Amino acid sequence: MSAVSVIVPNYNHAAYLQQRIDSILNQSFQDFELILLDDCSTDDSRAVLERYREEPHVTHIVYNTTNSGSPFHQWAKGVTLAQGEWVWIAESDDWADPDMLDTLLDAAHRHPSCGIVYGQARRMRDGQEAWPTPVTGTEQAYPGADFARRRLLYGNVIYNVSMTLMRRELLQHTDMDVLGALRLCGDWMLYAQLCSQTDVLEVSRLVSNYRMHDSNTSFRVYSEGGALLEGIAVLEYIAKQYHVPGYRYARHWGREWMKQWRDLHFNRQTQRQLRRRIAPRHPLLYAYHLVYRLKNYWKQSTVCHE
Repeated sequence: MSAVSVIVPNYNHAAYLQQRIDSILNQSFQDFELILLDDCSTDDSRAVLERYREEPHVTHIVYNTTNSGSPFHQWAKGVTLAQGEWVWIAESDDWADPDMLDTLLDAAHRHPSCGIVYGQARRMRDGQEAWPTPVTGTEQAYPGADFARRRLLYGNVIYNVSMTLMRRELLQHTDMDVLGALRLCGDWMLYAQLCSQTDVLEVSRLVSNYRMHDSNTSFRVYSEGGALLEGIAVLEYIAKQYHVPGYRYARHWGREWMKQWRDLHFNRQTQRQLRRRIAPRHPLLYAYHLVYRLKNYWKQSTVCHE
């Protein structure tokens, strides 16, 4: 049994696959198995994956005959195939620093209660770092419930799963099927679920590279309010599971709703859907949303008159 099972879920990332896979094979820590999954890609992904057929680390190459509809279905499939103590879900368009596994596993050994260990990733766009990622070189362990309440309630601070290790036994006791209904926030929901079982370790060191590029599918889901609706579902899970009162998050999420409404130009149908979903369950959040919309309207009116 390998120490780490590396799962690469791919869909139409032929252009990035070699860099991704080579960055795994070139890790300074070599006790891992590599599981390659393809979700019925329509580009040259299969040809790239087949180049690694005889690579000793590769234990599975699995091709879907139809697209699963969600990357998180592939995550669940990879977990069922994994045999390692730790699972690294290495997104197919990202790439890792050579010492990523060494860095995170060394930290994990110093904090054995932590079943989620994550570092930091550079945000890369068109080959350049989009903005600097501050790091301190420190390690901070959180009790799982505290991490959910303090770090996940307002957004997903583990912004890239590729910079993260999770214990396989925890994933095996988690309802991965729930994630399949999500398009954008399945990773955030997964961490929220895992926090009920384990502590979380944040390693403030750069270990990975997060490739940021436009996705038509993602943009459509965002523009139709999908990110907010999924985010509210994660919020509700955290609030219920970890006993968080509504006043703790109403202001933040009311402002976030206003910002997405303003920046993404939600149409009336989308705004109506959001209102029907959110207002009855979170009246204080809805009230803050209205207040921030009025402030935004007043601010814009003032600028126009000037």
